[in-house]
Amino acid sequence: MLTITADDTARALAFDTLIPALREGFRRGAHTPDRHTHSLDENSGASLLLMPSWSDDAYLGVKLVTIFPGNNALGRPALSSAYILSSATTGEHLAVLDGDELTRRRTTATSVLAASYLARPDSEVLLVVGAGHIGRMLPAAYRSRFDLHTVLVHDTDPAAAQRLADTLRANGLGTEVVTDLATATARRHHQLRHPGHHTDHPRRVAAPRHPPRPHRQLPAAHARGRRRLPPTVHRVHRHPDRAGGIR
Repeated sequence: MLTITADDTARALAFDTLIPALREGFRRGAHTPDRHTHSLDENSGASLLLMPSWSDDAYLGVKLVTIFPGNNALGRPALSSAYILSSATTGEHLAVLDGDELTRRRTTATSVLAASYLARPDSEVLLVVGAGHIGRMLPAAYRSRFDLHTVLVHDTDPAAAQRLADTLRANGLGTEVVTDLATATARRHHQLRHPGHHTDHPRRVAAPRHPPRPHRQLPAAHARGRRRLPPTVHRVHRHPDRAGGIR
């Protein structure tokens, strides 16, 4: 049985090949029962998640996720996951993959796949909400599909947003940190100036063809009581017209 590390997973799943593969996978479909959730400790919130999926004639996979919220205080990851790949015809275990990297890349690629249907093909500005693992992947993934010139970055931790913006800027991508998420979401056209890329022409923001709601890809939070987004985002989502949803 193969053991595939996080680095191996990242190298094997380049976005320019992963996104079309996901498109085909969604088209074919699979048997995917509801996620199994088991509480391990009511006091600490520790839990175990089991996520099976299989096709009739190819592969069977199960993702195992352990969530231990108390690990944050120990400086350890609260969530760990692994993916076990087996043959759907013989049941033989074929490989175990790093589930964290696999999940991050699948989530990111699915966002781009959705945007390929919902966003204008000439979109040049991307708004990233959250500067965590997935937020750091999104610009590169979107550039595999869209001709991005500018990335707007928002995070509840301004320092994290600034670090991501600095990294993107060092890679030659125009970047702006935004603190008012409602205003940033409402900006349909942008005239942004930043080192290395100057323009007098407005840029289009990735937005759906069908008004009025803007498309957002917001990863779910597994940890109990964890909140990824500030109240402003929820107000924008519930009342896009009043809060300035993209049209």
